[in-house]
Amino acid sequence: MKNILYLIIFFFTYNSFASNYEVEFFFTVDDRDFDIMEFTDEITLRQFKSNANWKDNIGNYGVVECMGNHTIFKSERTLLKMYCKEINKNNDNFVIMFERDSENINVGVGKSTYIHAEGKYKNYKNTKCIYAVNLFENKGSIIKQKCKRE
Repeated sequence: MKNILYLIIFFFTYNSFASNYEVEFFFTVDDRDFDIMEFTDEITLRQFKSNANWKDNIGNYGVVECMGNHTIFKSERTLLKMYCKEINKNNDNFVIMFERDSENINVGVGKSTYIHAEGKYKNYKNTKCIYAVNLFENKGSIIKQKCKRE
């Protein structure tokens, strides 16, 4: 019974150290950064590169460069795969892969994975997160990412 009590205390103590790591990305849109190919009336591929600013919930901030592609199946769904390199104020950096399969091009929820991390972010490598994106008026987008960290 005493060992079970220790396990219960350890489990609750361990989980109390888990926290959410949140990052917000602020993108602007420039049509010159898009290559668009319409295969049919129903299928369009958009390749893009974009820059943004970001900030997290622990006081870090920096710049991000992204490149990816966005396949639109009209009246069905949209597929996105994007890679972003982020650098913070101290020149630490990490690379995130974003993926999304949703019914709406302007809003959606997807998954992101830290595929490379250096400096203070080295322990983030292979961390999987969820994110939500909202595009507005073809002028920009905001991505909010949440990661469970232990």
